[in-house]
Amino acid sequence: YDGEVWFTDNAIGRLLDYVNAQPWGKDTVVVLTSDHGESMGEHGIAFQHGHEIWETLVRVPLVLRVPGVAPRRVPVKRSVIDLVPTVLDLMHIAQPGGGELSGASLSPDLVDAGRGDYEERDVYIDMPDGPYTHMRRAIIHGGTPGLKLIHMGGQQYQLYDLERDPEELHDLAADPVKLGPMVEALQAKRATLVENVVKPDVPVP
Repeated sequence: YDGEVWFTDNAIGRLLDYVNAQPWGKDTVVVLTSDHGESMGEHGIAFQHGHEIWETLVRVPLVLRVPGVAPRRVPVKRSVIDLVPTVLDLMHIAQPGGGELSGASLSPDLVDAGRGDYEERDVYIDMPDGPYTHMRRAIIHGGTPGLKLIHMGGQQYQLYDLERDPEELHDLAADPVKLGPMVEALQAKRATLVENVVKPDVPVP
């Protein structure tokens, strides 16, 4: 695994060196992110992903290098679903209407961050039923890092306080006072989304 990290780091370095050497390099936006994390033994999972939505599996880097914008760290939670509207903004392309995009541009984080005024946003996580996975949905709600509600279908929920319990070891779902508002937040978020169900081409035996 360390070798893969070294190889990837080296390849990215070569790419960035090439970009920086070009006349258009100073006008180029660079985005680095990932589609998933990796478990290193947490929750009994080692070197696997795609089966659950623990923080180790869904928390990924999101790094943007934007010409003319000083480096900074956005201290509140964000989602890669915001990436497309952000890139459209940076390229001065109008956002499509009709609810086509669910994310929100991160441009305010880039241009207004000097004031230290960052908007809190919920993060929605979705892993649909598939041939090798079971449905999992989650919302991370409230002030960063927030409370995380995992829904596994029906009335099956798990709830974690990511500030006090970042490793997601102490399930709070048995507390109706904590659970109720989180279920409402999840339902409200899902009501804003258009879900497309994709069926497998070949039935799974």
